[in-house]
Amino acid sequence: MTGNDYVSELRGGSSIYSPTKTGFQVYVTNEILSYRSARGWKLNRGRVRVTWVGVGKSAGPKTTAVCCGTGPSNWGSYYAWGAQQVDAGACQMKGTTAWITAAEGAKAHGSGKFVGMNGLYNVGDRFSQWYIRQDTPANSGHWPGSWLGTGDINQMNPKYCLFGEPFPSGDQALNKGSISQDEYPCDGMRVAGPSKNVITNTAGMCCGKSDNVWAADSKGQLSKTVDTSACSFKDAQVVYITSVGGDSDHYSLTGTTSYAEHTAKSFVMNLVAQPTQKSAAFAKKKLACQLVWRRQCGNAREAQASSCS
Repeated sequence: MTGNDYVSELRGGSSIYSPTKTGFQVYVTNEILSYRSARGWKLNRGRVRVTWVGVGKSAGPKTTAVCCGTGPSNWGSYYAWGAQQVDAGACQMKGTTAWITAAEGAKAHGSGKFVGMNGLYNVGDRFSQWYIRQDTPANSGHWPGSWLGTGDINQMNPKYCLFGEPFPSGDQALNKGSISQDEYPCDGMRVAGPSKNVITNTAGMCCGKSDNVWAADSKGQLSKTVDTSACSFKDAQVVYITSVGGDSDHYSLTGTTSYAEHTAKSFVMNLVAQPTQKSAAFAKKKLACQLVWRRQCGNAREAQASSCS
């Protein structure tokens, strides 16, 4: 979600209801800071928008390039929030770019207790401004900066995927002989690291959905290890982007766009139902992981996708 106000405080922006091939429904709320509770006119005044990416067989327009990356855990403080401007310059995107975001970390304290990872301000083709905060009544009035220090077990790293038009384009790069057909932004995806270094130009995407069995952990979260081994990722330099779907009440969850840790074969996701924790039986959720997109430079072909919802 993007906007001029409120987006870092909202829950529900990554919780999908009633998805079809022509649309979906979202509900957003803020029950912690009651004096800034979500209302339609407030979100309209704040110019809050939903950024979305759909993947599947389609006769419609195609996105030509996808670039994913990890930002540094160098957070500053802004009132009750941790603040950071994330730089995706390694993606070389231009024009109107769609950002889909998440975060990894806060392992010891609880990744499911934070909001703001999918609420962006001042969004451009290279930079976006992030504000994140622990969304619990006991900690809604201050920023726990010491929990997210670089090198600490609770550090939080931004994760992003950008969808859009890069410059130079794939055709231009091919004509100059600077890339091969299987590299970004032709058939391949780019993955960037925290130092804006390019990790690979020949990455691919894999998309999946978990089952709906959740367990309570020792921190009062609903926890799940999501198995991604079917994707056959070669190493742990994977950028996972997450959302949830279900039948009801998942708009109230925090942690839907964050995870505690990951490997090439799995990631650990934690959820908290605000304002009061509910049982594991409440979490009858379906989890969607990474999106999938492929395109041939100069000759568009269908997207390759699995069952993301």
